[in-house]
Amino acid sequence: MTGLSQLLGAIALIGLGGLFAAIDAAISTVSLARVQELVRDERPGAGALFKVMSERPRYINLVVLLRIVCEISATVLLAQFFYRAVSREWGLFIAAVVMVVISFVVIGVGPAGEKGAAQAAYFGKRVACVERAAEPGGAAVHTGTLPSKTLRETALGLRSAKFETTIIQSTGKI
Repeated sequence: MTGLSQLLGAIALIGLGGLFAAIDAAISTVSLARVQELVRDERPGAGALFKVMSERPRYINLVVLLRIVCEISATVLLAQFFYRAVSREWGLFIAAVVMVVISFVVIGVGPAGEKGAAQAAYFGKRVACVERAAEPGGAAVHTGTLPSKTLRETALGLRSAKFETTIIQSTGKI
């Protein structure tokens, strides 16, 4: 296995582990009453969801096991990659630090990624943000829709403020 394939494999396993963490959170937070309501409404997939919810601990344990296997396998691949790239001692140290210190990696920190990173940090997770630009936020924040909406709202606010000032001055009331 080449160094690049080890690194890509570790990244894929980390992503898969994140998916399992999201499934764990979804199973843990959905209420049984809501699932029963979906079954009564005959919503598609509600029966399968009810089956999962009736054995919730079994499915949560399976998902947590799969997440841990992904994380440990990614750690081993990273350790092997850094072992070959740097040295044995530094490779193990770097891999351990990366996998222990960082809970989530957000790549391309646009508005959604920034919100996801903030939410994860709120719940006590350690987040690493990877962004090619100098500042997080992406095109929507810096050059796209948000700056143009902000400019529009500011212009409308200034226009209405000028209109209100004119009315106040003409009536003489403050």
